[in-house]
Amino acid sequence: MDQTWKEVFLCGTEWGQFEEVRQVPWDFEHLDDFADKFLAEKKDGESLYMFGGTEPQMIAYKGDRKVIPIPFITVVRTKAPLPDQLGMESVQKTDGGIVPMRKMKMFWSPVEQAALGKRGRSPIFALKCSQRQTAALKFKDEERKHAFDYCMPYIMIPKEVEKTEVETCVDVKIDVPGRKDTLYLEYDWEMDTLSEFVEEKTEDEELPEDFVPKFKEMVRDQVRAVKKERLAAKEALMQQISDMPAATREAFANLHIVKFYPKNEDPDTKEVQTRFVNRYFGQANEVQ
Repeated sequence: MDQTWKEVFLCGTEWGQFEEVRQVPWDFEHLDDFADKFLAEKKDGESLYMFGGTEPQMIAYKGDRKVIPIPFITVVRTKAPLPDQLGMESVQKTDGGIVPMRKMKMFWSPVEQAALGKRGRSPIFALKCSQRQTAALKFKDEERKHAFDYCMPYIMIPKEVEKTEVETCVDVKIDVPGRKDTLYLEYDWEMDTLSEFVEEKTEDEELPEDFVPKFKEMVRDQVRAVKKERLAAKEALMQQISDMPAATREAFANLHIVKFYPKNEDPDTKEVQTRFVNRYFGQANEVQ
């Protein structure tokens, strides 16, 4: 196989950065070698799934330090098909939900079928996107345009779901009678105690003493509602893991994930490489 990485969509990359990626002759020959070795040695029922991304980093290139969007390719060796779903996440919206890939014009596509001869389907799949860059840059709907910036392949890996901690910080909204502005406070149900929290904020915000009982009630009710929702969401995920077919659950528990960075000497990416893939796939087993 040759230039395999160019077959893979760099998911989560801003449309305007694709041209910056193309300005550097990135070397992913080791990814080609990895794919060729897999084709030669693969076991029955195994497949490779590839998806890409970029990590903007301040790095030396051609004698100067600059921010460059460094492409990486994640390769997943699996005995079960990966989901055709995307997780939507941004700084503004930490959880935008799970959507079908087709909603973002993405799909898993077999690659290099010719390498296997005329018979047989390729066991290597690459994430593709049929959305044209030129058209995307002209989107009038900014939310739709930027949705591509923070989507990522989704999966439920048992060990990743199990170790995910429930967020304990809650943004509490307090409307104080006689005050025009709403108070927005952060309460951590693991670290804060209700009485001390209310006493401290009452003093800091110079709230009337007769408001304290209502203040406590508002904090308690909002925190209780959010806590119930978050614990239920975690429980629902655990139930989904339990409801998976046994073969799929075992396959997802034993994925082998390799994260490939370019092997260029200039720019040399070794100083910025990391095993982290995304919040769903967690850490790669190895980096190459």
